[in-house]
Amino acid sequence: MSNLEELNRELEEKNLLGFWTFVRESAYEPSSFFEPCMWKWKDISGALEKAGEVLDLTQSFRRFIGFRTPSVKMGTTNTMLLGAQLVKPGEIAEAHHHTMGAIRFVISGGGAQTTVNGEPFPMEPGDLITTPSLSWHDHYNGSDRPIIWLDGADGPFIKYLGVPVGFPRTRSNHRLTAIAGKIRKRA
Repeated sequence: MSNLEELNRELEEKNLLGFWTFVRESAYEPSSFFEPCMWKWKDISGALEKAGEVLDLTQSFRRFIGFRTPSVKMGTTNTMLLGAQLVKPGEIAEAHHHTMGAIRFVISGGGAQTTVNGEPFPMEPGDLITTPSLSWHDHYNGSDRPIIWLDGADGPFIKYLGVPVGFPRTRSNHRLTAIAGKIRKRA
């Protein structure tokens, strides 16, 4: 064993790392941290339909089905968790908040709303709604048909930074404050 190899071994035993062991920039070829993956809408919508039959929101809090990439420890990519959510007619997915920022892109249904910090946002197919981190939010479906949207959140990134992602569900002062027809329009 060479002197350098011996030094490297000693450093490793002490959880230390010599800078000289890093890959040199000229030899470094970037590569992906995860493998590609594809989800079929037929499978997603079928799973949501079945979840709607067997779970109510008291059992599950959210009827969310995440898109799991097998080569990623948590999430769809190393920084994002994506999935689909279903809220049935008349349901309210109760208010909560978390450190993650989130997006919702409505796929089907309508006549529902997401309320963020007391401000309702109507949900119709093709709409994109953002929920900033730490915002209290809930979802209400006042229509006679289920609503489905794609969900995205930066939970894996937040967790990587060492920040807690969620909070215990506690009562908040967040309320459904308006109905879809009386929503303030954004400029």
